[in-house]
Amino acid sequence: MNKIFYIFLISTVINFGCSDSNSTQSTGQEEENEDSSWKLEDGDYCADVIYNNPSNGYRASYDLTVEVIDNTPTKIYFCNGGYLHNFTAPELDESHSCSFTSSEGKQYKVTLSEEQCSRTERCSDEESAVYSFDYCCQILALTSREIQVLETNLAITKGELITGSQIENIREYIKSYRALNSINAEIANGYVEDFHTLSLHGEIHCQVMIIKKRGMYYLFEVAGQNEVITGTLDFDETDSGWQNVIVKHDPEGNEIKAYYIKLLESDSNKEYLKRRKEVYCHF
Repeated sequence: MNKIFYIFLISTVINFGCSDSNSTQSTGQEEENEDSSWKLEDGDYCADVIYNNPSNGYRASYDLTVEVIDNTPTKIYFCNGGYLHNFTAPELDESHSCSFTSSEGKQYKVTLSEEQCSRTERCSDEESAVYSFDYCCQILALTSREIQVLETNLAITKGELITGSQIENIREYIKSYRALNSINAEIANGYVEDFHTLSLHGEIHCQVMIIKKRGMYYLFEVAGQNEVITGTLDFDETDSGWQNVIVKHDPEGNEIKAYYIKLLESDSNKEYLKRRKEVYCHF
């Protein structure tokens, strides 16, 4: 009789334990199914992307398209067809948001809508359309030196997100920068820094000019009655004979004059040639 009682008791405990375990597993599966209902399906979603560059403090918000796989952002698309993927993002939370840092140290926070959208849906407004830094460099044909100038003067670095309006601003800046460089190159290649004119009875009796070219100074005799002006010019410093030159007084070439000049001597000391010009031009 006791044996029968103990067998009954053990069977009851085992059945109760199994029933409780199955109930717990079932509840856990239901909770898991409920928790995953907010997760996004694989696809492309419109997103608000907050960008932060810790190196220069630049922070901005952009409307972009983000690719999602397994509820995790994998790519951020730009309007030129390119995309950013040099990051490992965590899974999106219940508000469809997450934050991460790219391999270049740039910080991103993305918040996705629940509706999928095309990769170019947010590119209709050219001013607010977003492009990669590499695309900006490509369409503006930026040199490595010009990229360094942007980093130094405009705090725009590689990996930056660039809007259409920013590209236009950069275009104007680079245009001015190139124009200034062109002027500086012209000046370095030859610039009339000083001259001396000696007139007699209303006519030019003697004229000399001092031209600087790449750190050297050249003293030239000037023929004719055309008064010397300062400005840029091209000349051959190896030619000891007479040569024709054109002096451009301003970068736009609004005032130009032609001269017939002959090299007298050269020196690295400008003050020496300033004293010499009076030796050649005197009564």
